[in-house]
Amino acid sequence: MSVEMSSVVFSYPKSYNSFVCDSWKLQQGERVFLYGPSGSGKSTLLSLLCGIATPNSGTITINDTQINDLSQSKRDRFRATNLGIVFQQFNLIPYLSVMQNLQLSVHLANKQSIDEKQVAPMLGMLNLESSILRKPVSDLSVGQRQRVAIMRACVNAPNLMLVDEPTSSLDTEARDGFMQMLMSLCEMNQSSLIFVSHDKALRHHFDKHVALNDICSWRSTGSKTVC
Repeated sequence: MSVEMSSVVFSYPKSYNSFVCDSWKLQQGERVFLYGPSGSGKSTLLSLLCGIATPNSGTITINDTQINDLSQSKRDRFRATNLGIVFQQFNLIPYLSVMQNLQLSVHLANKQSIDEKQVAPMLGMLNLESSILRKPVSDLSVGQRQRVAIMRACVNAPNLMLVDEPTSSLDTEARDGFMQMLMSLCEMNQSSLIFVSHDKALRHHFDKHVALNDICSWRSTGSKTVC
């Protein structure tokens, strides 16, 4: 099992509502399109899955590891080693080169350093020239940064990819090209994929579609949560 959530309850400080997931499972190798409107809890779910947020109760298990039992430092290391995350805003370090951004991701996963030859297959798949590796991220176009963000997420061959609304600023042609590249890299690494979006036009890229409201909900606690 790639992901298993059981009896998960999470509340933000001073909130009257709790985010609840009674039960949800994702099989290893599955790629799911998870959709829902703004405010439905998509980002909250991803924060819980990648260990940035921890539930008040319940369990989250990823690749047979119960991540909410880990200390903060161990969750950080688990995230770097096992997860590939593509944020909506990419979150690359602008003053570092593309290669330095990739090497930092490898370093955080406590893996051996990589060289240009090792990332060449991803460059070809993403239609990028090798010269881009030496450019600072601040010099790249939005489309190039998007593809570099995919490279960074995939460089450690993660078991699970978490992708958060990365196509919101793209036109239809660029959006479909992004999806094809993402799927090819997931196939190359045999990664499970949770792709979160409100844009149902992307669902045809996936065999499995899940409405967030079918697996999670916001429930009133009746009083403010104190954290």
